[in-house]
Amino acid sequence: MTNAPETTAGVDLAHEPDFSLGAMVVVPSACLVRSGEAAEHVEPRVMQVLILLARNAGRTVTRDQLIDACWGGRIVSDDAVNRVLAQVRALGRSLKPEPFTLETVPKVGFRLIAADAAARSPASGTAPPRDPSRRRRVLIAAGLALALLAIAGGLAWRFWPQSPSRPPGQNGRVDVMAFEAAPSDPELQKVAADIPETIVRALADGGFAVAERPAPRDAAESAAELRVAGAVQRENANYVINAQILDRKTGLVLWTYRFVRTARELQESPGDIANQIAAILACAIWDRRAARTPISTEAFGLYLNTCASTEGNGGAEHRLALTRRLVVAAPQFANAHALHAMAAAQVAWATEQSPAEAAALHAESKAAAEQALKLDPHTPRAYSGLVINVGGGGQLKKDRLLEEQYLLKGLALDHDFSSLRKGYAQLLRETGRNDAAIEFIRASDAARDTRGGQDSTFALLLAAKGDLGGAERAVKQVEASSRTSQRSMRQTIVFWWEDPKAALAKIRGLVPADGPQENAGCDVTYLQELDARKAKHVRGLPEICRGKTANWRVRALAREGDIDGAYAELRPTMPGGTLFLFYPEMKAFRRDPRFWPFAKSVGLTDYWLKSGHWPDFCAEPDLPYDCRKAAAAA
Repeated sequence: MTNAPETTAGVDLAHEPDFSLGAMVVVPSACLVRSGEAAEHVEPRVMQVLILLARNAGRTVTRDQLIDACWGGRIVSDDAVNRVLAQVRALGRSLKPEPFTLETVPKVGFRLIAADAAARSPASGTAPPRDPSRRRRVLIAAGLALALLAIAGGLAWRFWPQSPSRPPGQNGRVDVMAFEAAPSDPELQKVAADIPETIVRALADGGFAVAERPAPRDAAESAAELRVAGAVQRENANYVINAQILDRKTGLVLWTYRFVRTARELQESPGDIANQIAAILACAIWDRRAARTPISTEAFGLYLNTCASTEGNGGAEHRLALTRRLVVAAPQFANAHALHAMAAAQVAWATEQSPAEAAALHAESKAAAEQALKLDPHTPRAYSGLVINVGGGGQLKKDRLLEEQYLLKGLALDHDFSSLRKGYAQLLRETGRNDAAIEFIRASDAARDTRGGQDSTFALLLAAKGDLGGAERAVKQVEASSRTSQRSMRQTIVFWWEDPKAALAKIRGLVPADGPQENAGCDVTYLQELDARKAKHVRGLPEICRGKTANWRVRALAREGDIDGAYAELRPTMPGGTLFLFYPEMKAFRRDPRFWPFAKSVGLTDYWLKSGHWPDFCAEPDLPYDCRKAAAAA
């Protein structure tokens, strides 16, 4: 290739010549890639991005350059670009030897490295297009995620072309069918029409091959592998939505679930059910495409149900039973063992009453994760299992250094793998590095990835820093993209970090008339009495708040100045681990002499001393101690 002048010319697939990358033959005009006798169709946008990267093989192309050339410079979400890049990366991984690799150049862009330097590549426009300034990426704060991103690569949505060994019916395509409802009930009919529409939208946003509209229940046969179907009924004042995922060819029901929602819940969060179904399908289909051997329909059904269980549709014991069956049904499937590792670890942490049983489950979890990595070293989900095994259960004391190592190793395989990314942000928060967590989320686009579950974390962190306007914008962005209500997040932000007098009116307005009133009663009473309790140095909390969690009580007591009461409320396990220690209302708690022995007892001082990563509060002015000396003394 030559160093031609910069160009912003788009990619016209109809006039692009065929070319090869290693053993892969690329046919742009047909949106087709071939290897030997195997062929796979790809989306036009994927083909455009592949061509642009191949034109500039060996050179870095920025994200903005990709958007200019392949999206015509239109405003497009980062998730949409990520999904296309994931499919391009998967094309390179689908053959052995790999015809090319797609590298992530931290803070710069992406670079395609052809396996054969002499490979015939697309002609014309060999230099990358110019880099517009209007879409500058957020830079990573100094020191924080720099080391992480230097080893990171990959993307969360894993698209894999059909391999020659995969059964031809397993194409990952989904038909969404119209839901059934009693024709005599107009409200049911409306709900039954809305839900499949939102499922189609959620699947399309997730990169699935799906028709633009739900199909009639008596629709003719299609080329899709799966169908989503369901029915809506009334049960007292609630709506019951029975949803199913079926194998289209055999009609076998692979997964089913009964959602119960009030009319208000359906109105406020119309995307709730659709997002869950899309997440379940994404988990199963994308993971299956990474499998090196065919997966039976039985194993795929088990995988679907395991993915559903991780989305909250089932408990940990049920999930463990599913994964034990799954690894028997698909013993060569690395991700099956990875899910088994996660399930065994989660049950282990819940088995506190039986140390021997817990130890056996931890060993089972570790062995499953190691087997997953043995089968396929590029299995980021296996590191999620290892992370849970050393840091789950909400326990305060754990090996955070080892947890961090696993997180970084997994993120090096796939920087946008949501559970690992969420876990790393959680680790930063648990060790008092909230500023670093904010920058990590911003830099990794987690603040805009609703499926990763990071949005609420981002809003929470901004609010705790005093940026209430930024927090509200983040909350609105979540609601707009996921179509789910963030009422509870607003309640949390208003109660803890807004001025108590202003918060009182908002708290009352945020609790719906048909919602639970007991928590609102405690919140209102606490805020009404807060100033007086502070002035009079009252100990304890209002009687109406006796049912609150230990985490809440510690923070509320510290906020009103009862530090002795706050320390008395500490428990061996706390909701959220050590997150509660680093909120602004805990400032006086941290400055008390008892803080450092407590930090030592939960393993924080060891982590800070060994890692050299100190919490944000160590930079506070007028701190009554030097953190390094206090940690060493403890």
